[in-house]
Amino acid sequence: MMVTRQDFLIFIILSTFLLNTLKVPFALILGLNHAFLSLLLLVIILTSGIIVLFFNGLYKKCNFIGLIFIFYHASMFSRQVLVNIIDGAHFSDYISAVFSFIRVLSIFLLYIIFLNPLPLKVKKYVWLVPAYLIFTTTIAFLQTPISPISSFLASGLSDVTSANHLGFFRSTGGVGGTVVDYSVYLTITCFFIYGISVGNLRMVPSLVAILLGLFFCFSRASFLTSGLLLVGWIFRPSSTHRSLKVIVLFLSFVLALIFHDVLIQKIRHVVFLLEISAGSSDIDRILGWNSLLSQLNFFSAVFGNEVGGNTGFYVDDATKVSGDGAIFSHLFDYGIIGVILLILVYMSFIRRMVCNRYDFWFLSVALISIMFVNSGIEKIFNYTYFFVALSFLPAARTSTVLFIRKI
Repeated sequence: MMVTRQDFLIFIILSTFLLNTLKVPFALILGLNHAFLSLLLLVIILTSGIIVLFFNGLYKKCNFIGLIFIFYHASMFSRQVLVNIIDGAHFSDYISAVFSFIRVLSIFLLYIIFLNPLPLKVKKYVWLVPAYLIFTTTIAFLQTPISPISSFLASGLSDVTSANHLGFFRSTGGVGGTVVDYSVYLTITCFFIYGISVGNLRMVPSLVAILLGLFFCFSRASFLTSGLLLVGWIFRPSSTHRSLKVIVLFLSFVLALIFHDVLIQKIRHVVFLLEISAGSSDIDRILGWNSLLSQLNFFSAVFGNEVGGNTGFYVDDATKVSGDGAIFSHLFDYGIIGVILLILVYMSFIRRMVCNRYDFWFLSVALISIMFVNSGIEKIFNYTYFFVALSFLPAARTSTVLFIRKI
């Protein structure tokens, strides 16, 4: 019996949530680094995607954006391999280039596999999105200093928690990696919630979980994108939930008044640079971007400077030029053309999954915002989760059991 696209969709969806959930017990019990499970997920995506693409004939449904995206990046990868051969590059340079292209290839495969409507048997797994959200929020709370097992989690997990200059502890939610990875996961979940309807009563458990998660993470990038989506929901041209929108707008105004001093100080610090201090993450981010852009000329700005230079897998003490901003990373490796094609892939997927142009543009702007300031979308789980979660939107809007019977 031939394995269908539906079977591979279920396999990828279950693997995405299961492997990322297992990162916590595997790290605590076996001492296994989260990167191994992320690598396993990447292998599953590549093998499943290639089988579906060629043996199930899905390549026949590949659209123009997808074809141009993979053709251009494959050409840039081939160019980089040729340059490495001519220059006698180290083996580590080949590893970085190969890993960078594998990431691009997996994004392409996920895009093609999830672009078409989900079969009925796949839609029922939509409950995994809110279930995993509640799981990560629970882990995020247990990582905070007030938790009796925070020290145990800190020593057992390979995640990197941190604190900001305002004194707030920042959790990772057990998603693997750092606060950056968790913040992007929360942002994508905000996309999912926004795409359904914030005012839906069935969303209450997820709304509580996402608000707590945003607080435990305390990431400026997440606040930026979730705030943008909140504005989009409040002013969405719809006659529904008007009273709730007025209440939310009023509460937002009250919070702005309460925290206006903090906001003003932040604006002075970042925009006008009146309080530059050594080690500031904002200044480090700007300096990293400047270092990256200073290495580009006109040709490399358009077509990329070095595939794997900022999006590869690094060995032998090699590091990124700049660790902040997925757009800047992709720009360094694949140029302006590559950045435009990457954004078009994400935007065209959003357009297929949302109901109207208004929501499409708000979600697209929010996505570009998080890609500009944050590199977490480059992580295997996060970009996989992007396609998985948003592919459920058409089903989630009509499901009557999404948040009640399953959770």
